[in-house]
Amino acid sequence: MATTVAATSSFTGIRLSDVYSSSGRVVARFDFGGKKAAKKYDLDSLDQNPVKNMASDIIGTWTEVTDIKPTPFQPYSKVFGLQRFRESLVIGYIEFQRNAELDPEKRMYLGGKYFDPLGLASDPD
Repeated sequence: MATTVAATSSFTGIRLSDVYSSSGRVVARFDFGGKKAAKKYDLDSLDQNPVKNMASDIIGTWTEVTDIKPTPFQPYSKVFGLQRFRESLVIGYIEFQRNAELDPEKRMYLGGKYFDPLGLASDPD
């Protein structure tokens, strides 16, 4: 007859239930797939002179949204919004034009008609 022993990990602080002493191994069940949550705190009163130093208050909480429907092109939600797609296209085009330059001096300089279309970096002299 197998007896159930409760083991506690001092490193993680998690109580491991269903540990059988006759099995010869320990299986830890962590909740890595659960919802992630965080709390946003206000600033502490970091003054060491008063008698009582008050702790900060919680000003907000954050909980992870789990609306994941993985596809080959979108492994998690909000991977590539329209604004980020446009930014990537613009920067990709500019980098392509910059890398097309063969002169190493001009290739290093980020000015020119693609990076400075208004001529703000040009020297008036």
